[in-house]
Amino acid sequence: MNFSEQFWLQLLKYQAMGELQCLINTISSNKEFLPTHIKRFYHLLSQIAIDEIDKDNLLPKIYSVIKHKAVRKDLMFIALLVNNDKKVISGFIDYEKSLIKLDLTDPMLLYDYCLFTNKHWVLDIAQNDTTQNSVFTQNALTIFSYLQLIYRTNEQHINLKSIYDILGKVQPSSNEFMNRYMQYLNKALDIVQLCKKYLESENDSQVSEIYYYASNNVILNVFSKFLDLRSFNICEEILFKLNNYNATIESEILTAFLVMHTVLHCLELCKNNIVNNNNKDEISERINQIKLKLINMKNRTLQIELLENIFALLFLQGQLLTITSETTSNFDCSEKEVRLILMLLKSVCDEMKRKNLIDKGIDEFIRLTKLNKIITDGLWRLEIITDSNNSGKLQTNIIKYLLAPPEALIHLSLKQNNFNKADQVIQIFNLQDSQIASEINYNANFINLKQKLRKTFRMQQIKKENAEINMEVQSIGDVVEDYFISNANVDDNFNFLNLIDLLVTLPMSFIECNELLEITYAYSNANTETQYLNFFKTISDVFTEINTRYPLSIKDILCDTQFDLNAEQCQLKESFFSQLAHLCDIFYKQSSYSNDGILNEKHPIHKTYIKLHQLFFSHYVYEGKEQIKYLQRLFNYLKGFSKVLYIEHNNSDIISHNKNTSFFEILDMGRSEVLEKLIFDKNLDIGDFEQLFLKLKLDLIYHVAAIFFPNISLTKSKDNCLSERKPARDPNRQIILYIQKRNWLLAYILNEMYNGDEFKLDLSEVRVKTFINYLKLTSVQKLRPLYDNNQVITSLHHIVNLPQLKSYIDEHTVKYEVEDFDHPNFLLGSQASTESLETAEEIFEGGLTMTNWKHLFDIIDNIPQKDLLHNAELIKLHDMILTELVGDCFEIDYFKYAQLIIDDYLRCQCIFNNHTTWPGDFCINIMKSELSRFSAIDEESKTRFKILCKKIELCEKIRQMLMKDTWFEVLLLCNEKPYEILHSLLNTVQIDFLLQFIDTFEVDTEVLEAIDENYFVTLFDSSVNYSTIEELLQELSAEHLTAICCNLLTMLKKLEHLNFVVNFMANSNLTDDNNSTIRDIKISLKMISCFTTIEQEYLWCLISDPTAIIEILIMNTKLEKLGEVLDQVRPYIQNCEFDESKLSVEKIDEILRCYAEKSLEFRVVLRPESKFVKSPESSKLLQSLDSINFINTTKYFVMPETVPKKSEWVENFEVTECMCCIQTTFSMFNRRHHCRRCGRVICGACSLKRMQVLTYEDIPVRVCLDCFEQSHINGACTSSSKSEVSQRSLSHDYWLLTNDAAHNQIIREEFSFEYAPSVSLCLAILKYHSKTEEYPKFLLNQCDGMLRLLQPVNSSAMEEIDYLLVIKMLKSLAVAAKMLSAQCMLQWGTSLADRILSQADLLELLAERDCLHLIPTPTPNQICYIDANTLRRLRDKLLEREQWNLSLEVSTKAGLDNTGVFAAWGKSYLKAGSLLKAREKFQRCFEKAAHYDTSTELSSSFSSMQLSCYRTKTLNSENRPMKNPPLLNEILNILESNPTRIDPRILKDVKNCTMSSSTCSLNSSATSMQNDPAIFILNKLKNLNRIVAGNYDAYTDTTVSTTILNISKPYLEPLFYEECLYYLNKYGSHASVLEFYIRHGRFCECLKYMLEHRLSSDYFIEIYMLCLRENYVNAIHEAMSMIDSTLDIWKDYLKHICRYLEKQSNLNSLYQLQQFMGDFIRAALTCIKFYKDDAVTYTELTLRVDYLHKAQEHLQQELDQEQWVEVASVRKSIFDEQESFEAKGIANSSLVMKVDSKNIDKHINTISRQIQVAKFLADCESSATPILQVLPDILPFINEDASSEEINKIKIPTLFGSYYERVQLAVLAIVCGNNVDDGFTIAFSIINDHKLNPVKVYCQAGKQLAKSGRYNAIAQLVSCIKCNGNNNTAVTDMCDEMLVLAIQTLTKANATGPQLDGLIKLITDRAAKISAYIESKQLKTAYLLAVKHKRMGDIRRILRESELLNQPNIKALNSTYNI
Repeated sequence: MNFSEQFWLQLLKYQAMGELQCLINTISSNKEFLPTHIKRFYHLLSQIAIDEIDKDNLLPKIYSVIKHKAVRKDLMFIALLVNNDKKVISGFIDYEKSLIKLDLTDPMLLYDYCLFTNKHWVLDIAQNDTTQNSVFTQNALTIFSYLQLIYRTNEQHINLKSIYDILGKVQPSSNEFMNRYMQYLNKALDIVQLCKKYLESENDSQVSEIYYYASNNVILNVFSKFLDLRSFNICEEILFKLNNYNATIESEILTAFLVMHTVLHCLELCKNNIVNNNNKDEISERINQIKLKLINMKNRTLQIELLENIFALLFLQGQLLTITSETTSNFDCSEKEVRLILMLLKSVCDEMKRKNLIDKGIDEFIRLTKLNKIITDGLWRLEIITDSNNSGKLQTNIIKYLLAPPEALIHLSLKQNNFNKADQVIQIFNLQDSQIASEINYNANFINLKQKLRKTFRMQQIKKENAEINMEVQSIGDVVEDYFISNANVDDNFNFLNLIDLLVTLPMSFIECNELLEITYAYSNANTETQYLNFFKTISDVFTEINTRYPLSIKDILCDTQFDLNAEQCQLKESFFSQLAHLCDIFYKQSSYSNDGILNEKHPIHKTYIKLHQLFFSHYVYEGKEQIKYLQRLFNYLKGFSKVLYIEHNNSDIISHNKNTSFFEILDMGRSEVLEKLIFDKNLDIGDFEQLFLKLKLDLIYHVAAIFFPNISLTKSKDNCLSERKPARDPNRQIILYIQKRNWLLAYILNEMYNGDEFKLDLSEVRVKTFINYLKLTSVQKLRPLYDNNQVITSLHHIVNLPQLKSYIDEHTVKYEVEDFDHPNFLLGSQASTESLETAEEIFEGGLTMTNWKHLFDIIDNIPQKDLLHNAELIKLHDMILTELVGDCFEIDYFKYAQLIIDDYLRCQCIFNNHTTWPGDFCINIMKSELSRFSAIDEESKTRFKILCKKIELCEKIRQMLMKDTWFEVLLLCNEKPYEILHSLLNTVQIDFLLQFIDTFEVDTEVLEAIDENYFVTLFDSSVNYSTIEELLQELSAEHLTAICCNLLTMLKKLEHLNFVVNFMANSNLTDDNNSTIRDIKISLKMISCFTTIEQEYLWCLISDPTAIIEILIMNTKLEKLGEVLDQVRPYIQNCEFDESKLSVEKIDEILRCYAEKSLEFRVVLRPESKFVKSPESSKLLQSLDSINFINTTKYFVMPETVPKKSEWVENFEVTECMCCIQTTFSMFNRRHHCRRCGRVICGACSLKRMQVLTYEDIPVRVCLDCFEQSHINGACTSSSKSEVSQRSLSHDYWLLTNDAAHNQIIREEFSFEYAPSVSLCLAILKYHSKTEEYPKFLLNQCDGMLRLLQPVNSSAMEEIDYLLVIKMLKSLAVAAKMLSAQCMLQWGTSLADRILSQADLLELLAERDCLHLIPTPTPNQICYIDANTLRRLRDKLLEREQWNLSLEVSTKAGLDNTGVFAAWGKSYLKAGSLLKAREKFQRCFEKAAHYDTSTELSSSFSSMQLSCYRTKTLNSENRPMKNPPLLNEILNILESNPTRIDPRILKDVKNCTMSSSTCSLNSSATSMQNDPAIFILNKLKNLNRIVAGNYDAYTDTTVSTTILNISKPYLEPLFYEECLYYLNKYGSHASVLEFYIRHGRFCECLKYMLEHRLSSDYFIEIYMLCLRENYVNAIHEAMSMIDSTLDIWKDYLKHICRYLEKQSNLNSLYQLQQFMGDFIRAALTCIKFYKDDAVTYTELTLRVDYLHKAQEHLQQELDQEQWVEVASVRKSIFDEQESFEAKGIANSSLVMKVDSKNIDKHINTISRQIQVAKFLADCESSATPILQVLPDILPFINEDASSEEINKIKIPTLFGSYYERVQLAVLAIVCGNNVDDGFTIAFSIINDHKLNPVKVYCQAGKQLAKSGRYNAIAQLVSCIKCNGNNNTAVTDMCDEMLVLAIQTLTKANATGPQLDGLIKLITDRAAKISAYIESKQLKTAYLLAVKHKRMGDIRRILRESELLNQPNIKALNSTYNI
């Protein structure tokens, strides 16, 4: 296509486009258009291109014409389809999609929307926040809101605003999911908001992150991720949120974190040494928070762990608590942190233990106790440590000190010099035996020694000073000696050192020291170490040397530095000081010479001075240092300076003044002074001195300048004044030039000072600039007048010369008569100088000269403050000038200078004298400033300032209000005319000003009477603060105030105003006589405040009677309002004492109880009568006689003419139906009412009307319909009732009380609750009763009344009472009474309520059965409760009638024991033979055996093999009662007492019946009960049938005997036998079961039962003893053998019964049992017991020898048995049929005693020997030998003084006894025979057989023979012993020992003679023989024998004995032998 074609084509397109737009405009303009236009429009659309479409202009117009239906959309799209460009139609479709919006009102649009958007419309609603409310129901809108909420809360980016908007629209729903979703959502949003609050970020991405993290994690994780939990505020708020969310675990974790963080924070504060009060308060507050959080934690494990972690903070290391990069091994905590942690933990642990927060015994309690112990120990250690010196080392190592061992703690205590603490450490750690403990003890004793010595020194001094005092004083030596004696274990060197310590520290005087020194000398010895001894010698020598001149103690000498610790040095020093004193005297004398002469170079004093120098130089020598020759230097300097005087001529006369002087006179004149004289007087040149001064190292230039400078004092002089010397000469130009060459600034200053020639100076130099600027200072310029306006001199003076200043001030002050400087007005002041002049003009006109005080103040004000404030005279001068300046009043703002006065008194006086002319604001400020100064002013001035300040402030305010000029003018008005000020203030209602005015100026009370109640009403109306009004009221007099308050009570109408007035009157005691009235009014106002404004109008009349308000609320049952009222007044009456005239809690409770009782009124007649008691004629109650006829009649009632009295009313009990309608029968709820007009008894429906009756004043009262109608129809409302009639029904009446007592009395009498009785109303009223004992008592009393109402009357029920309803009411009251009794701790009330409830249950049961009449009628004095006796009689009566179920239910309801009912029921079944039913009944009577705990198991000796046959029936852990219940015995008696045989056919029928019942109904107890026949009854009937049939033989009812194991027993039917076993096994004791078996001869069953139940041995013993009593022993033995022939399973039982029989001394039965067991050894022993028991003589033993023969037989049987075994049949189980055989021993080895054959033979021999010994001794007894008299001497436990009766009771010894008995028996054999030879053989056999000690036997025998004086028998015994022995040494010793004992016995009996000597001669041993002679007092023989054998020891012994026996011949004999 060429260009032209494109051009034309493009032109055509533009033309077509323009045409299309024109068509669209034409169509859209609503003009008339042709169809051709539409067709053209479609045609153009079919050709339009995509690039020609204007979406912003064209398409909106096209769719606009489509909307107006000018163009069809379908045809438009058809036209677009014709278009070749498919993009065109796509563009139209896209545009149309953009136009489609969700419109739920049009279904087509909704369809298009869903089609084009490809999205469900519900999703769009969910994604948008708006919904079309008009389309959907409320339920649908709620669902859509939920969907929107879900969508918004699950977007990627959370928009909180949109979510909260949706939440605001969401309504609550019953949808559980949405409720939970919103709950979690609110929680997440709450978390987000809290995070935003502290993050302070509006970043949406962060908000979304928090939201989604909160949705998927626990709350605490969210907060820890996004917030800084180190902030306390954040943590506390998070903790509050967690508690709201009930996140217990997270809350506890955060609490733990917060506690730890808080502790660390407090430690950090302590670590940073922050000690200001704010941080101290913060720490204290944080610690209290920690304590509270720790104690309130519920998780005990976490609580203890947290406490342990806090304790662990003590041991932090590495500087964790401090901000430092250093790491050390030290612990972080210092003393403050340690104390903080320990005290915190201690307080928490103590509080936890005090509150018993943790139960004892659990692990947490153990951990807490351990931690508390550690904390206590830590605090104790801390106190020990911190009492020591708080050094830095201790602070940084406090933990290490706390962990230190006990020794370190002891050292710390000792460091504190605290021995008590050290001893405490020792005691706690048990270190009493340690070395350190001994050292501490020694030190403590040493300290006590020091104290005692001090006391002794003091006592000696007192005694010395007061010779007349008679007292004993211990010497120092004794004190020291006592100390060393008590510490004897201490080393001597240590004691010596202690004495030296005492010597150098203790004595205070020379005498004391000397005495102690002597003691120390005494304790020094050669063993003392050299170094200690040398030191002591040194100090003692020094003490001796010094005390020759000075009486000092060693302590004084050591503390004085002038004394050397060397005696030689002391001597040298003394010599030095004596020489020095001598030379000094010479020097002083030479210096006072005054001879004529000149400055003498060779003056004698110079030589003396040289000697002094040499003396010092020779005496003081410093090792290692060069000595400085100070004296020589001074002399050389003076000598060198003297050369100045000789520069040209001899000018020494300047110094010497023509006197013979030395160089030392130069010291009296200054260098500058000397130069001045030489330069000016001698006219010398300055340059001549320069070289000399340089040699002397002096600066000449400054010495020359000092000549011309004034004497400028830079500091205060001693006389506290500034001095200045005027220079005598001015410097000439040469001097200035000389100075200029060396110091041009100094030269410039001198030149300016003396106004010299111009001086060229470089002003750009810094020092010059500084000096010039200094000269320009204001202070320098102001002070110039003092120094002749010389600013240089002024600048050089740092301190002003006070006399010069005074002189200047005095010159510039105009003086008058007052010229005393010390006087306060010594200067001319305004008030002194212008006293007669009125204005300044007059002063100047008079030509009076005035003092310029401002100029003088400028001078003194520029004195430096440090000089001014430190000079009292300057301060005084300064203050006086200011005082005059202020008093002049000429300067601008002159009054402000008063503030600059320094002296407090002068300043105050200035203020007092001049304040009247000052502005008020300034006066107030300066006076307040004075009051707030730190410098204290006197109290009088302070008080005066306060008063003035207060007055000026008030006057200033009043001035502004009254438009006055000055405050002083107002002050004068207030003082002179207060009445005017008062009226002005009253008119402006400025009560604050008024109060200040009254208080400040103390306005008279008469003036204040102008304030009346109208002003106070205005104040109340103006809403003035009550406290301000109260202040004003308190200013008034009592009478005036009382009148105003009383008037206000009548004038005020607002409750709050009245409350204020009443409270004020009560607090002010304005009505002392009637305080209760004020209190009642106050309480009434509190009550009235609870009512609406309209209700308050009716209650204003009761403002003085609050009880009436309470009654009104109760009467009208406004109980909610009552509760509100009582809540208001309860705080005011809570603690009030009970008083009838006052409202109190008790009085309110009484009112509540009164009306609660009214709510329970029944108004029923218990005994109605059918006729009136009084006749109508006599009572005159009714007008017409026909109207009172009791017969049904149609006669009309006539109202009586007069109103009847209450006593004339018809009685309630006379009427049972309504006397008005005669239709309603009265009952509990159809209650009786009385017509107040006629007195008849009417019903509620007939008494709805009210009208006023004459006797009831203006109160509408209840009347019947007849009286109401007749009163209106007949115009009866005349004189009898002339008031309006109320048409309101009772239910709308409002019971109102007033302040009229009569009116209130009528209301109370008329009142009754319409719906009484009502328990709910009663409890609702009593809800507001206080929780006291009266509350439950009242309810219990009401319950008592209801119980009386329920009592039967004449055994008949009352028709008017609904018993069931009354019982329900009774139960409700009883339950309430029970709960309240429990709350009030009224125990008897709780039990009584329970009793009432049980009575109510019983009565309810009887009422439901209509059996109340069965209860006996109580007597008038009987209590209303049905007692137990009555119930038992009722139950017994029912049981007699066999009313089992009813009696059972009565027993249950009444709380009686049901056992008796079931027992009687079961016994009746049992007697009839219904065994199953009896079982079922008896089962309810017995407790299960498992309730008993008895130990019935055998010991564990039974092996599994032995009891294997009984395991199948053994009961596990079965428990049994110890004895049978009485009922069980009755059951057994019933079963066993009927020996009648039962017909077998009956038994068969019973068995079949039982089997069929069990088959039909397995485990069905009911079926078995129904099929349980009465066996006894059936058997009796069967027998009766037989008797009737004539078959008498078949009837048998006799006792039949049975024989079991040869035991005859009465017959018992097997069925009943099994029944007995059933009861015994189920309910009986084991003992009863066993006795039952024994009673019926079932011994095997008895024994098997014991084995099955593994009963203890006690049961077997009991059964065995029963068999013994019944002679069944053989049967029981036979049964035991039948069960087990080996008796193995019976071994434990048999062992216990053997022990029991032996303990009971039942030896015969024991012997029988032992023979049964085959225990021959024990049987032999039993025979021996038979033999020796109770035998008293050996003759008697001989008669019992048969027992010994039996014993020998048994022992022989045992020997024979060992050679044989028994082959017996043994069953594995007693229930097995097959038998097995085994070979066993004849006796059970584990059961019987086993002894080897050797011992058996030995025992047989012993028996034979015993027979021999007994026969020998019996023969001795027959020969009259007193064996029993000899026996006590042989037995060791028999007293020699025993009586014959005691001897007879002695058990004679046998060989079967103990070792000692055998010894005694051997002795008897030797002693009792006629000859020793007769019994010695027997004794010797006994000794050999039983291995006795022959020495003991022979000695006892010899002793007994000696006692009886048988000397020959003793000798015979010796020969027998030797004959039967081997005649060796042992036999000889044995004989000697026996002979010695015999001789001793004879000697004690004083036996002598040749027979005794013969016995002594038989002794072989020499020593024994000598001792025997000594014992027999044959000392001479003993002496000769001892001398013969040279036994020196025996000789000495003999000599001592001779002295005792007074035998001097032995001593003489000894001298003969010279031994």
